[in-house]
Amino acid sequence: IFFVISGFIIPYVLFGKSDAQLSDQSIKLTGADFFAKRIIRIWPLYFVTTIVVIAIAAVLNYSNYYPNHEVTNVYGQQKLDFGLTVESLTFTTNIAPIVNVGWTLQLEFVFYTTLAVIIALGAKKIEHLTIAYGLVMLTSMIFLSSAAADLARYFPPIKLMGYPMMMEFLFGLVAYSCYKSKFFLNRWVASAVLALTIPTFYYLELNDLTVSVGGAYNRAVVWGFLSFLLVWSAISLEPHFSMPKVFNKLGDASYSLYLIHWLALPWLALMLKKFELYPVIGPVGLIIVGFVVCQGAALLMHDYIEKPLGNVTNRLYRSWKSR
Repeated sequence: IFFVISGFIIPYVLFGKSDAQLSDQSIKLTGADFFAKRIIRIWPLYFVTTIVVIAIAAVLNYSNYYPNHEVTNVYGQQKLDFGLTVESLTFTTNIAPIVNVGWTLQLEFVFYTTLAVIIALGAKKIEHLTIAYGLVMLTSMIFLSSAAADLARYFPPIKLMGYPMMMEFLFGLVAYSCYKSKFFLNRWVASAVLALTIPTFYYLELNDLTVSVGGAYNRAVVWGFLSFLLVWSAISLEPHFSMPKVFNKLGDASYSLYLIHWLALPWLALMLKKFELYPVIGPVGLIIVGFVVCQGAALLMHDYIEKPLGNVTNRLYRSWKSR
């Protein structure tokens, strides 16, 4: 669902949400501006998090302190490799990056780059973005399944755009198109879909009922479609409910949560084991404690690092553009 949500959020940011905005909205940004804004939004905090992981890995390596598998996985000696650092920060690594969860950002930046090129070529409407992105994906898929597939090594973007998970962004673009067109599910249908999609997915996967669907694109077709249903049902229900403002705050800190949870959980696991707390709290308690710890760390990171860093980088970019 991560990539589907991203595919929805990007046009949401580009086009807005109000009826007035949606009535005749077109992209005002250039392709270069769009791409620059995505870099400013994503890269600075990712860079800081990467440096933090390297620093902690250096301390652990110096003291030879690797108390459990989780800490070793997140902060092991491999994190001190300079080549891996460069590849991680440029989203070009073929293995787990310094910040393990950062592998998804590599696909995110392929998505951003593709949309930036489409915008630069003249796309102004969500329909333009959706159709053009779909055509780029389809062309890449056909090329990679042809006799000329070996030539993709000379032009890596084709291989990346044909990667199955890239289709999940397309589902997000379609979800936004539904939102823009006010093509919503009935309130009760949306509620039923929202309630039943995850149990249905679990049942299908548990019993291998969809393993033959989509071939190499099984995950994109099955997971992507079910994730699309979740997003579509959620946006269909949005007009019927008023969510507490705390959810807006949690949403604002979602990128910080994405980065910090992977760094925090190994230490939480270590503390629970050291003080023998897991038998006391059980699996449900573990989920609750993990959520509270990670969400609390994310809120602090968002308020004291992400926001100030974003303000500085945005000022620098505006200053550079005004020259």
